[in-house]
Amino acid sequence: MLSSATSDNPADEGTRPIAVTQLQESKWIKGPDFLKTMATENHADYELLHPEDDKEVRPTTQCLKTFVKDTSLELTRFQKISSWIGLVRVISLFKKKNRAFKQRKGELSTVIQEPEIRKEAEEFLVRESQQGSFREEIIALNDGKPRVAVFII
Repeated sequence: MLSSATSDNPADEGTRPIAVTQLQESKWIKGPDFLKTMATENHADYELLHPEDDKEVRPTTQCLKTFVKDTSLELTRFQKISSWIGLVRVISLFKKKNRAFKQRKGELSTVIQEPEIRKEAEEFLVRESQQGSFREEIIALNDGKPRVAVFII
């Protein structure tokens, strides 16, 4: 265990008065000088004798990433909801819960009122139904390819 003199101990500085102008350069913020010099001066590499038997040596890990291209909601999940108003109410509730979660995590700072959430829910539902009905046309338009729609009457 390392011990340090009071003049080098940042914890001691935290218990004593210090001018605000000196706080940014204090040991309380930056840490003691001997830790910075010790790390660079006394650095030594040690070879492992039996790394395969050492329980503290971690094996190689593999990190995978999943990419989901289709982000549609599959509106068929909501077939039991019999009215547009009910469906908008359900999506609005999901959006409110999602916003509350993000605000708790600090990702959102703005508060949106109920009518705005309801409008977002309606726009979301229209967009999702268009994605479901006109998927190929939307992909063709996004790719810059014209698509001729055929209507059967």
